[in-house]
Amino acid sequence: MSMRLLWHPFLRIALFWMTFFAPVWYLSSSVSILSLAPVLPVVSQILKSDFSGVSRPEFAYSLAAFLVMTGAGFAAAFFFMHALAISVAMRNARKIVEGAPDLSAFSSDYETFYQKLKARPIIGTSWALFDATLIRPAERGTPIRSTVRPQAFINLGAARESLPGLKLMGSIPGYYVGIGLLLTFMGLVFALYNAAAAIDSTDAQAMQNATRGLLHVATFKFATSIAGLGVSIALSFVFRCYTISMERAFDRFDHAVERRLAYAAPQAIAAAMDARMEEQVTQLKEINSERFFSRMGEQMSPRIEAAMSAAVAPVSASIDSAVARMAETSASGVGDLIDKFSTAVQGGAGQELRALAVTLDELRRTLGDAQKGIHGSGEDFGRSISAAAENLNRLVQQSADRLDEGSGKSQAALNEIVAKLSVTFDRTNDNVQQTIGRATEATASRMEEMLGRMFEQVGTQVNSFMESVAEAEKGLGGRIEETSRKVAESQVASVQAVGSAATEAAQALKNGLANALQRVNGEIEVFVRAMSDTRIALAAQSESFKDTTGESRAIADAFHSTAADFRLAAAPLTQAGERISIATERITAAMQNSVAALETTQASSQQLALSLDAQVGQLSKTWEAYSAHFAGVDKDLANAFRQLHETSEALGRRLTEHVKSVDDGLTKAIDKLNPFVSEFSESIEELSASFEKILRPRAAE
Repeated sequence: MSMRLLWHPFLRIALFWMTFFAPVWYLSSSVSILSLAPVLPVVSQILKSDFSGVSRPEFAYSLAAFLVMTGAGFAAAFFFMHALAISVAMRNARKIVEGAPDLSAFSSDYETFYQKLKARPIIGTSWALFDATLIRPAERGTPIRSTVRPQAFINLGAARESLPGLKLMGSIPGYYVGIGLLLTFMGLVFALYNAAAAIDSTDAQAMQNATRGLLHVATFKFATSIAGLGVSIALSFVFRCYTISMERAFDRFDHAVERRLAYAAPQAIAAAMDARMEEQVTQLKEINSERFFSRMGEQMSPRIEAAMSAAVAPVSASIDSAVARMAETSASGVGDLIDKFSTAVQGGAGQELRALAVTLDELRRTLGDAQKGIHGSGEDFGRSISAAAENLNRLVQQSADRLDEGSGKSQAALNEIVAKLSVTFDRTNDNVQQTIGRATEATASRMEEMLGRMFEQVGTQVNSFMESVAEAEKGLGGRIEETSRKVAESQVASVQAVGSAATEAAQALKNGLANALQRVNGEIEVFVRAMSDTRIALAAQSESFKDTTGESRAIADAFHSTAADFRLAAAPLTQAGERISIATERITAAMQNSVAALETTQASSQQLALSLDAQVGQLSKTWEAYSAHFAGVDKDLANAFRQLHETSEALGRRLTEHVKSVDDGLTKAIDKLNPFVSEFSESIEELSASFEKILRPRAAE
């Protein structure tokens, strides 16, 4: 704060003039020859228009002494207020810089040095300007490089701009020459004026005295000129010494600063730029070569492939699990359906057969009782046999009717199930195929647009790379279409296989049941005829009972063959189950092929897998609900297929969301390419800027 106060302009002006008048007063009062006592009376006479005292020698010598004393005053004032003050200030600033022993220390604590030097009164502004030319390192402790020597900013000229006294110091000696001559000529004018009055006189002696006095006055009047010239010479020498001392102080400070900076000469910078430009030209030629683009493709292709693999790997795993679940659920659902249907058919036919078995058992017991009680009334026995035959005929007829009705209902239900399954699978297949097609087209168009915008910045220099990317994109689109086609074909094949298996099962069931019913009807007719013959024979004579017993054994054999026919009729059902299992295996194989194709193209996403999981869960719930309510086939099938239709619509919406997620995944993959392309673009821009800097001076020449 005290240092800033000492350099305040008004305070410096006051101190300057105090320093100036102090030597003048001291010399005037202490040295008699330099006394100003004769000057004051003459000045008062001049103010009264009395110029007689001007011609006295004392007045001229006093003026010469005054010039000498003022010269001493200026020498003292400039010494204390400029030469000494600037030297001390620069020495203090040099000590601040010398506080850093080497270049690394100065660089490490540069911010501290900068703040201190910027606050200095003389060099603060100059140091701020010099700081703009420094090249600061990125790492702490690395030497700071200077592109301009500090003498260009920190010199005596900068101090002269802030201190007006330095501007006047060089011209003050000239002022003394002029003042000395001015006083001499003024004295001569007054002397000539007085001598002119004597020349007009007629007295020769008076004229000689006037001439002698004029020469005498002229002699001592030149004392002021001599004093002015002497003071001018002395001040010029002294002021030059002051200037040298101040310049030396600035030079010592500048050298101290230079020892702590790494100077980068313009010639060295130009040579480094030339070498760097040659390297850039070589690199540019290398970039324009085919080898660069081949290396670029070799480096970027694995990264792109790795990024795509990492993005699609979870999707592939999810699709594998989803397909496995779908295959398992489809197989279990169809198996449960066949088992339930077989159980229902067996239940419907089994009740009738059990009733028939019970009736036959009753007939056997009745015949046994009749055999034991043959001695009884033939008429009672005939009535019993007739009633038993009628009951048996009625039961057999009812059983046949129920079997026909159950077979017709089962066949109609199975046909309806197969038809609805075919329609549903066809509709689902169409929706999935259309959604995958739209997703593929949207993905391909989005990818083309993004790649086009990104590679337009590179221009003609990367056309080959853009063509390769376009070819890769087309190949990816073709593989996606091929995968979609394979999925559609596999789904169509699956639906056809399930439909054909179900149709074959229904046809086999129908044929088996028809053959079994025909044989049952035939055997029943034979049994009725045999029973009629037995009744007639028993009514005629008791000996025909043996024939009736033989016919009963024949009937038993016929029922045994009928049971065998039923077993044969059940064989197609087993074959149908095996065919359904084979069709399920084909579905699984087709799905596995589809998964392999999807892994090759890597065009699916995790959202699709989640949607498929939800679909599988919904289908499982549908099959469970269908199995639980198999008795109400029509109502349950209507609810199940309505849910299946709603689920298919939900699948379409989820596939639409999946397209968006696929776009996001592709956007992320493309974003991974942006850093390489940005670096490449920045290198091209730097090369362009370097060539513009090179060509601009040459164009100016």
